[in-house]
Amino acid sequence: MEYKTLKEEDYEKLVKLWEECEIHYRKTGRDSKERVSKEIREMKVIGAFDGNCLAGAVIVTNDGRKGEICRLAVKKEYRRRGIASRLIEQAENFLNQECTEIKFVTIEKTNSTSLTLFKKLGYKVHENILYVSKRPHNDA
Repeated sequence: MEYKTLKEEDYEKLVKLWEECEIHYRKTGRDSKERVSKEIREMKVIGAFDGNCLAGAVIVTNDGRKGEICRLAVKKEYRRRGIASRLIEQAENFLNQECTEIKFVTIEKTNSTSLTLFKKLGYKVHENILYVSKRPHNDA
């Protein structure tokens, strides 16, 4: 498995990965080619490649104070091989280089697999924090 930063031309592979992993994405909103291309250019999107096949990926954002690890996805046939853990490690390394001490991830309550993985890697659940958002439209 080769881990490398995705390029703008990898967008369609990333969308295909999300579809295969049944990750809901907003192709006309925050996950549009325009927005993800900007994240690829300005932040970090790391892919796990098996040859030309994108087996897994993660998006890493950083606002200077805290870094978010998001959109972690690994194809079903590649799971249970440590790929997700390695992608998280790569994301953390990037955030450490950016001097970002706080790393966080937003996980839906129904995603017990991700929750278990992040707990195993030392992430703590903060029961007293609520996720609150304001969106201009449902695709944002």
